[in-house]
Amino acid sequence: MELADAKKNIQTLSKTLATKSVSQVENQKIKIKFPFNICVLGEVSETSQIRKDLNNYFEKFGVNATKWSIDFFNNKKLQNSNILSSLYKGRSRYSLIITVQIFLHSGKGNEKANIISEIENDKYIPHCVGCNPKDLLTPSKVIKVIDEFVRKPRP
Repeated sequence: MELADAKKNIQTLSKTLATKSVSQVENQKIKIKFPFNICVLGEVSETSQIRKDLNNYFEKFGVNATKWSIDFFNNKKLQNSNILSSLYKGRSRYSLIITVQIFLHSGKGNEKANIISEIENDKYIPHCVGCNPKDLLTPSKVIKVIDEFVRKPRP
């Protein structure tokens, strides 16, 4: 009798755990519009590793690589081009700006002397700070920032 009861308990537990795992994954669905394009302003550590880790991150939610992209604009590109004009709400192909290690805070097209102060203006798409300005953006930090952004409730 004890063996039969133990088998029933194991079957019940396995069904409960399987159901719980499915519901937890459903609760983890991300709420973003596709295509989800990310713009990183500043210096990063490893662009290829960041792309690889982001691909793994989005795959967990069933989002294939054609529905998201990430572009990196290092300090030299920031200084020599008007990146900010491509980040206006309603006109930008990007969904999120991540700022990281920026050496020269003024660039072409910004009205304020500081790029971070400029993109906090309501006319720009959402902005997140990727890491301390003294540090390079690492793959783990970018995953953390994007995860917080996609899980944050929106009005």
